[in-house]
Amino acid sequence: MERPNKYGHKVMFIACFEQSPKHPNYTNSVFKHSPIWIGGLGDRIVGLISCMLMARLLERKFYILWTKDPITRYVDFQQYTFTERVLPPDIPITLHNCIDTQDRFRSYLMESQNLYPEPINVFYNNQEIAQYLYKNKRFAHRNFLEDITALYKTLYTEIMVPKTNVTSIAKRLLNKHQYIVGLQIRFGDYVIPEASQNRGNEKIYERSPEEALQKLMGIK
Repeated sequence: MERPNKYGHKVMFIACFEQSPKHPNYTNSVFKHSPIWIGGLGDRIVGLISCMLMARLLERKFYILWTKDPITRYVDFQQYTFTERVLPPDIPITLHNCIDTQDRFRSYLMESQNLYPEPINVFYNNQEIAQYLYKNKRFAHRNFLEDITALYKTLYTEIMVPKTNVTSIAKRLLNKHQYIVGLQIRFGDYVIPEASQNRGNEKIYERSPEEALQKLMGIK
């Protein structure tokens, strides 16, 4: 359900993952205020689902703007795909930077009785902040774990639907093998320069892909 606002337009939440204007390879973006560091795929999915859950509770239209990486080569955001056509003209846009922080949103979500009255709210988010809405007396009757679990169950069937170039590889692997073991190699957020700068940490040690490959040689 969408709720009209005082501007006569429908309000919306936008989960935004754009290239930062501070990035050396920056070309263009819609909102032009993205932090340079917004986390990896898993972090972004956490922020996306959190934003979507808040949108549902507050009866806002929800969109996904993800142009930092060419992710739409692999998944389809379906009805949640953002285009600039959905933006009403001459309407204020409010930006929220939730990257690596929950503190500035916690008390607002738990206590405010007039949550996000602005017509267009853009979230740079890699945190699970929707949980605090369930501490707000407006939503105390709802079950956070049930709601967010139900949403995660639709992640790859309704929200980020894999395209055939992804599903065909998965089907081919599953047809040939009884078991599949997946490896994720993490270099650590605290040694990625952009993450260290964002969090105010010193750059401890920068690893290279070649170093990781050397450790994997000979594994069967």
